[in-house]
Amino acid sequence: MDTLIHADIFFFISTIALVILSAILIIAGTYAILALQDARYIVSKARKAADDIEGSLGSLQERLSGEGGWMGLIFDFFLRKISERKAAVRKKRSAKADA
Repeated sequence: MDTLIHADIFFFISTIALVILSAILIIAGTYAILALQDARYIVSKARKAADDIEGSLGSLQERLSGEGGWMGLIFDFFLRKISERKAAVRKKRSAKADA
């Protein structure tokens, strides 16, 4: 008889523990689902921003590559300055050589 009371107490405590553990898992699962929904929203916003940046960079690349582009202008500018500098140095050398 004493063993039957101990078994009933064990099953009663086990049932209460199972109910508490289930409640904790349901609450944690609810918070996990809410967090995943927020993460999905954030990822979709980041994906949209990345697509916008990609489009902007594509249009910038088209503008720069069209008609020589800004890079070509900068490169031409520096080449012109270098050639002017070389011409000035040659002119000085030839003036010294003539003198």
